Amino acid sequence: MSVGPLNGNSLFNNPTLLGSMLQGINVQGLQQALQSELYMAETPLAQISAQMQTLTSQAGAWSKVASQVGSVLSQAQALQLASTFTDATTAAVAGGTTAISVSGGTGAPLGTYNVVVNTLEQNQQTNSNWFSSETNALNLSGSLTLSFGSQSETVNVVSTESLQNIATAVNQAAAKLTGVSVSATVVPSTSGGSSGYQMAISANGTLGVTSGVSGLTFTSPTAYQNAAYTLNGVANTADSNSIQNAIAGVTLNLVTTGSGSFSVENDVNGMTSNIQGELNGVISLINLIQTDTGKGAALEGNPTLLGLQNELMSILQKAVPGLPANMNSLTDLGLSVSTTVTPASSPNTAPSVQLNLSLNSTTLSNALTTDWNGVQSLIQGTGGIADQVANLLQQYNGTTGIIGTVQSSLTTEEQSLTQQQDAVQQMVQQQQQLLQQEFNNMLAIMEQSSNESSYLSSIVNNLNNGGSGGKATGG
Repeated sequence: MSVGPLNGNSLFNNPTLLGSMLQGINVQGLQQALQSELYMAETPLAQISAQMQTLTSQAGAWSKVASQVGSVLSQAQALQLASTFTDATTAAVAGGTTAISVSGGTGAPLGTYNVVVNTLEQNQQTNSNWFSSETNALNLSGSLTLSFGSQSETVNVVSTESLQNIATAVNQAAAKLTGVSVSATVVPSTSGGSSGYQMAISANGTLGVTSGVSGLTFTSPTAYQNAAYTLNGVANTADSNSIQNAIAGVTLNLVTTGSGSFSVENDVNGMTSNIQGELNGVISLINLIQTDTGKGAALEGNPTLLGLQNELMSILQKAVPGLPANMNSLTDLGLSVSTTVTPASSPNTAPSVQLNLSLNSTTLSNALTTDWNGVQSLIQGTGGIADQVANLLQQYNGTTGIIGTVQSSLTTEEQSLTQQQDAVQQMVQQQQQLLQQEFNNMLAIMEQSSNESSYLSSIVNNLNNGGSGGKATGG
């Protein structure tokens, strides 16, 4: 039987073609397919991440609004208190007055008060003989006795003590005496042309100083003198030149003998600051809402905040029922409202409208000066501005308010997304491991196919080379 040459078979005659068929897997294409499959698995994760970024941005915007709402509400509630206006008083001396000064005046009765200063309070004072040093030991011993009325205290002196040590001991002993204030100090002194130091003892009462220390003597004390003054014709005395509550809430300071007057008036500056702070807070809240609900903002077009903004604008602009026409709205206190329109930037966009609110503090101050009670009724009366703002914002404030409820919902949604994110992340990791294993298996098969292809190519080459010159024989 005759066997023909294997090189007549085109496949075996072309080992390169045989190897190509065995290795003809598109590795790059398969790799891209696997990566595409992994990308599809990761897509939900990217979507969740984008949602969480949006929620985080919204939560931050709501947090700012909530903070501003709480601040404005606190100011409004303070303005609702009757004491906010009744205690807003201050004391001031009349022009040209030098005999007195005053401070305080919160809650004091309004009016003018005339003062005549007859004598100033003058402490009793006695001085010791002088010594060459205030810190060296004096080598003196004995005792000093301090007496005030039926009270007495003893100061023991030993030889190692200096003048400063003795003064300190006098102060410690005098502190035990009730009804009198005593101060012992060491001061520079000149006596007989020589310089030295003396101990000066001052008391706001008649203090007895008796020395039982040889070498330590004291001058006769100057007499203690009470302050004497009249307030609106009523004679008074005091053991201090600073008189607390001469009238409720006012400290009267006697400066020199003479006369003068002071008045207790409505604290226009303080109240201007209070009202301005509240209205500026409302304005800031409205502006914040405009920013956060504007085009492209985190809370773009949010109906809840736009509703709050509209209600606040209504409070600022409308008249309070039942009040006189010249003092029934915030425009009477200097509030002005205007709008700025910015044209559309393209045919596909709408023009933007910005509300502008401002408060003229001079107008507010003048209104308080000329019509304090009218401003009080506008701000503080039933249905007044403070009432309206407080009642409105209480609905939005706190964890159970409208804003708190929204924030709680956002928190719940964030927690849910976090759980989804964790689950998808775990799934993606598992899918990644699976695809990596499949790819590794494919590489192993390719490597095995490559080895087999080489082996078969080698056999074909050997067969072809060995049978090319031979003849077929038969038996």
